[in-house]
Amino acid sequence: RPIRRWDRGRAEIILDGLSRFLPGTTPGVYDRAPDIGTETYTIDPQEIFRKVTVVPGIREMTIAELKEEWNDKNRIGESPRDAIMFIHQKFSFPVACLVMALLAVAFGVHPRKDGNFASFALGLAVIFVYYGLLTVFENLTKGDMFPAVLARWVPNMVLGPLALLV
Repeated sequence: RPIRRWDRGRAEIILDGLSRFLPGTTPGVYDRAPDIGTETYTIDPQEIFRKVTVVPGIREMTIAELKEEWNDKNRIGESPRDAIMFIHQKFSFPVACLVMALLAVAFGVHPRKDGNFASFALGLAVIFVYYGLLTVFENLTKGDMFPAVLARWVPNMVLGPLALLV
């Protein structure tokens, strides 16, 4: 069994054991090999667990970082549509929660004879419509066929009035 020591920020592992191997003919029968003796390994934890700098992707950026990304893209002549979409996403998703809550109240108030499964299916349909619209307009924006400012808001603009009318 390993013996571990910790000395001045370095770990030392001492292994004292036997080596065994299968002869290959009879299952479960082991041939005993000679003692492998004691081996000492010194490991520096700082070498194994190096500090890593994680660079946030566009989805993890703050609004200030996204605005900086937007300015950087404009400066080099590239389209800042991703930065624009993710800035608006930070506001449109909380509004989507409100829209979904309004839809849930509207669908819950009307008693249905169809049963629980129909309500569940209707809820799934609303979610699929929301994410379908989100994906379609994101792809249209990436193809420069729709403004990035509105891409994340379209599902809310479609389902919001529906929630108020139902």
